[in-house]
Amino acid sequence: MFIVKNKFNLLVFFMNLFKRKEPDELAKYSKWIKICEELINKEYPPLTSSINFTNLEIERDSKLNFSKLKNWQLICEEILDTEHSHIYYQKCFNELLNRGKSKDEILKMRKIAWLTVGWLNYVQMLWEWVDLDEKDIKIAIELQFNSSIINVNQKNELLDFIDLHK
Repeated sequence: MFIVKNKFNLLVFFMNLFKRKEPDELAKYSKWIKICEELINKEYPPLTSSINFTNLEIERDSKLNFSKLKNWQLICEEILDTEHSHIYYQKCFNELLNRGKSKDEILKMRKIAWLTVGWLNYVQMLWEWVDLDEKDIKIAIELQFNSSIINVNQKNELLDFIDLHK
C-alpha cells in the first residue's frame, strides 16, 4: 500500500505541476512586453539595416516577390532569428499595403505578433522555426491563456484580430 500511495502522490504532483503556471511566468511576460515596446517603437520598416549587407544582397532582396506569402508570414518575418536587409522588410511592408492593409493595421499586427509568437520564439525558446504564421500565433495565444498570462476576453480578441487579418 505504501508504494501505491507514493506513486499516486507522485502522479498528482506531476499533474499539478503541468497544470499550474510557473511563478515567474507573469514576471517574464512583463519583461517581454517592455522589450516588445522598444522593438515596436523603432522605425518600421527600417530605413537602414542593422548589419552591413553587400550591394549584391540588397539587390537580391529588392527583386524578391512576397505575393505567395500569407499576411501573418509577412508580419512574422522580422521575428525569425534571421537578419534581413531593410529592403527585405520594406518589401514585406509594401506587400501588405498592396493587399489593402493600412500602416496602423500593419503596426498593430506587428505588435500582436511580437507579443505572442515573439514570446514563443524568444522567451519560451522554441527557436526551431523556418517560418511563422497565424497558426503559430494561435499556439502562442493558447499557451499564454493556459499559463494565465492572458484572460479569456484577451484570448478571444486576439484570435478575432488574427482571423480578420489572415
